[in-house]
Amino acid sequence: MEIKKLANISLNFIIKRFIELFGLAIFVISIFLLISLISYSPEDPNFIFPENTEIQNILGFKGSFTSDLFFQSLGLISMFISISLFFTSINIIRSKQIFLLITNLFYTILYSLLGALFFSVFYPNSFWLSINGNGGFVGKFLEKTFLASLINLNQEISYYILIIIILSLFLISINFKLNSCVNYIKILFKFLFKKKEKKSINNEKNINHITETIEPIQEDLPFIKNTLGAKTTKSKFILPSINLLKLPTKKERQKSLDEDGIDPNFLEKILLDFGVEGKIKKISHGPVVTLNEFEPAAGIKVSKIINLSEDIARNTSSESARISTIPGSNTIGIELPNLSRENVYLSEIISHNDFSKKDIKLPIALGKNISGVPITGDLSSMPHLLIAGTTGSGKSICINTIILSLLYRHPPDKCKLILIDPKMLELSTYEDIPHLLCPVITEAKKATSVLGWVVKEMESRYRLMTKEDVRNIDGYNIKHKLPMPYIVVIVDEMSDLMLVAGKEIENYIQRLSQMARAAGI
Repeated sequence: MEIKKLANISLNFIIKRFIELFGLAIFVISIFLLISLISYSPEDPNFIFPENTEIQNILGFKGSFTSDLFFQSLGLISMFISISLFFTSINIIRSKQIFLLITNLFYTILYSLLGALFFSVFYPNSFWLSINGNGGFVGKFLEKTFLASLINLNQEISYYILIIIILSLFLISINFKLNSCVNYIKILFKFLFKKKEKKSINNEKNINHITETIEPIQEDLPFIKNTLGAKTTKSKFILPSINLLKLPTKKERQKSLDEDGIDPNFLEKILLDFGVEGKIKKISHGPVVTLNEFEPAAGIKVSKIINLSEDIARNTSSESARISTIPGSNTIGIELPNLSRENVYLSEIISHNDFSKKDIKLPIALGKNISGVPITGDLSSMPHLLIAGTTGSGKSICINTIILSLLYRHPPDKCKLILIDPKMLELSTYEDIPHLLCPVITEAKKATSVLGWVVKEMESRYRLMTKEDVRNIDGYNIKHKLPMPYIVVIVDEMSDLMLVAGKEIENYIQRLSQMARAAGI
C-alpha cells in the first residue's frame, strides 16, 4: 500500500511539474508573440518582401515573419491573441489544469474570427502598407459570406453587438472574474496611496535643501532647449543641393558658343545650284542639331525642296538632313546635325526658372529643344508616361532624371514613390531614400500585389474626395492641414511584368490609367 501511495504521489508530482512546464512554454510563446507584434514594421523581411535586409523587429528575423503572418491573416485582432495566451499560461500554472488551454483556445478562435470580420467591415483601411487591411485575409473572406450581409442590415446595431460579443469572448478566454478584478483594483489603490504618503514625508524632510537644487535646474534649462531645437531642425527635410549634380565645364560652354554650324551663305548656294532660290532668315543652334529657317522665292514648291534632303546632306558632308515646313510660318526648316553633340546636364534644367514654377505640380526634366532651351514637363497633367526605345537609346537615363527631378522638388511628405525594377540594376540605388512607400520591388509576382494596393489606395482617396465634395487631390489638400501626398509609380521593363502576370497587371494598369490622375497617383 505504501508503495502505491508513493507511486501516486510521485506521479502527481511529475504531472504537476509537466503542466507547469507546459504553462511556462505557453507563457514564453505569448511574450514572444506580443513583442514581435508590438515591434512590427512593414519594412522588415516578410512573406511579401522577403528580400528586405534591414530588420527593425526586436526579435529579429523570426519576429518579423511571425508578426507578418498574424497581421496579414487576422489583422489587428492578433494583439488580443497574445494577451489571451499570456493569461491562459498563468491560469494553467496556478490551477494545474491543462484542459484550460482547449477551452480558452476555443473562445480565442471565436473572437479572432469575429474581430477580423469587425475590422474588415468597419475599419478596412490599413495603418501600414498592408494589402489585406486591418482585418487580414480572414476578415476579407468572412466579409464575402452571409455574415457581412447580416451586418449591412443595420450597421450601427451590428457595430456595438460585435464589440460586446468580442469583448465578452476575450474576457472568457482569459478566465476573467469580476470579484478578483475588484480586489486587484483595491490593492492597486492602496499601493499608490502608500507611495504618495511616503513621497509627502520625504518632501517635508527635504524642504531645507530646495534652495540648493534650484541652481542646477536653471543651469540645465538652456541646454535642454538647444537639444529640443536641434531635434526639430533634424525633423525638417532639406531638399538636396544642386551642387551635388555635375555642372557643364567652361570648355563645354565655350564650345557650344563657338559652334556655328554650316555657313548660311554656303547652304543658300547649294540650294541655288539645284534651282531653288531663297534666303536663310533665322538659325537656331541646339545641342544636337541646328535649325535653318529657309524662305524660298515665289513660285517654288515645297515638295521640290523636301526631295533635296539627301543632296543637301551630301553637299554639307552631314550624316542626314531633315526638311519640313514650320507651322505658323512661311519658312521651311532645314535641320542639320552639329559637328559635335553637346552634353545636356540635369543641373541646367533644374536650375532653370520653369522647373521651380508653382503651376507645375510634378516637374520632370526632359532635356532641351532644338533652340537649346530647357524643357520641363508636368507629370500630373500628362497624366501617365510610357517610355519606349531601342537598347541603349537612353530609357533608363530618362527614368533616373525623372526620379531625381521629383526628389529635387518635393520632400517625402508631399511625394511618395513606388519603384518596380525586375532587372535589379537600375533602381536599386534608390533603396535608402525616404520617399519610398515600400522597398524597391525586384520580383514580378510581388509587383502585382503592390499595384493592387495602389488601386485600393486610389479608391479610398476617391471616397475621401467625394465626402469633401472636391474633384481632385489639389482641392482636397487645400481644405485639409494634413495633405495627401502624390504617389508616383515607376516600372522599369514593363514587358517582363506582362509576361509573368499579364491579366492581373493589365487590369490594374487599366484602372489606374483611367482614374488615378485625379487621386494624385
